[in-house]
Amino acid sequence: MVWRLVLAVWFAVGLSIDIYVVARDERKTGGNKKGSPRYRPYLPSYLLPMYIGILLLMLLPQKRYETLLDMLYRFLGIFLHIGVYYAVLMIAIPYLRRYFSSRVCAVLWIIPNYLYAFAILPLHLGKPWMVISLPDIPGTLLAGIWLAGFAVVLGWKGIAHLRFRKWLLESSEPVTDATMLRLWGEAQVNARLVKPDAQSHRFIPMMQSERINTPLAVGLMRLTTVMVMPKRSYSEEELTMIFQHEVIHIGREDSWTKFFLVFCTAMCWFNPLMWMAVRRCSEDVELSCDETVLLDAEDAKKKQYAQLLLKTTGDDRGFTTCLSATGRAMRYRLGQVMDAPKRQLGLVVIMCAAILLFASYGIFPLSYYCGTATDVIFQGTESEKLKFVHVRMDQGEPVSALETETMLYEYLSQIQARRLSGSYGEEKSRHKLSIQYDNPGYFFVLLYDQRMEVFRYQVGVTEEYYLSEPVDWDYVQTLLSQ
Repeated sequence: MVWRLVLAVWFAVGLSIDIYVVARDERKTGGNKKGSPRYRPYLPSYLLPMYIGILLLMLLPQKRYETLLDMLYRFLGIFLHIGVYYAVLMIAIPYLRRYFSSRVCAVLWIIPNYLYAFAILPLHLGKPWMVISLPDIPGTLLAGIWLAGFAVVLGWKGIAHLRFRKWLLESSEPVTDATMLRLWGEAQVNARLVKPDAQSHRFIPMMQSERINTPLAVGLMRLTTVMVMPKRSYSEEELTMIFQHEVIHIGREDSWTKFFLVFCTAMCWFNPLMWMAVRRCSEDVELSCDETVLLDAEDAKKKQYAQLLLKTTGDDRGFTTCLSATGRAMRYRLGQVMDAPKRQLGLVVIMCAAILLFASYGIFPLSYYCGTATDVIFQGTESEKLKFVHVRMDQGEPVSALETETMLYEYLSQIQARRLSGSYGEEKSRHKLSIQYDNPGYFFVLLYDQRMEVFRYQVGVTEEYYLSEPVDWDYVQTLLSQ
């Protein structure tokens, strides 16, 4: 528990420092010592999909299906934890938007998904507050249902993006207007996406299409990103604001943020709260861009920007970033643009949310049915084929009598054991009973008040189970005394 809290504080402090540094650099008009882009993402959105992909590639060739199932059940516990977090955040977000930066609100929607990486760390979660039992569904069937839903959602969104990109670009043609090209180049230089003396091929290309009504940037990778403009006329002031809005999106890698949100939705496709949270997060991403464009802006510029939003409503298909997506959130965005007080950065909110979220993970673990305690201990091997070494209670003398082994086997065969998702380590218990076996495979069992651990040294695996009833320590003491 202590190490989990330390990691939660470390993550929260590191994230808060990064938010402060990025927000400071966004206000600078000149370069910085490192020459990094002016607008940068707070959380690299590609890390989590890459992390889980590498983990699966490591486990699948080894055919460690039990480890994969255990990871799935841990993820199910995270789904529940994130669902509770999002339910609270949806109630609080209208109030948070009044006083804190929209960029901070967007980060609050994203940070829970890093629990997937946090949960796989070898940390003890402490004594659970309450164990939630899953229905008795075979693990392979449950894994198949989840994997099918994951593949359908991710595949559907990915194919939709590729089809939209192809449909858009096949009707586009390069922009030849000198003013538009100049302003687009200046916006990229001011955002430090390219250096002032960079060659023309390093600039993001700009196209025009009759199929859209709003300017947008399409593409996940920097080398494949294209800025697409609708075929309509804009003043120089409007073009400046449009291009500033889009370079903020590109610098912050908001296309990757959209992919990240789709990936998290696919991971938790059966949770309606996740779908609602993705929509709210997308709104906050757009609001944060509006907020950054209008930093220290006068009322005249705010009014002009609001008029620009009104005449550029479009859509947000695929992993694209656009000036104005749909009209559903337009009223709120216009209100934020025209009558937005100066908001706090909200680092304390980020730190508190991250610490509470990560430190509370595992207090409501999931359990799934396995069988009796003897079933999970021996895993189909007849007990007489195993060499009973000894049994020890607390720090007492070890007992190795055959009669004790037989009676203890009969007692454990009457208790149901459910596999726990996660690792909970030692706990405060009235007593602790250890049972050691050998041949084939050295392993031993630890019994606590209502939890059991099985250590299998031959395969290097520790299994944890929740018992259907507390251990009758008086009866166990009677067995050992005989």
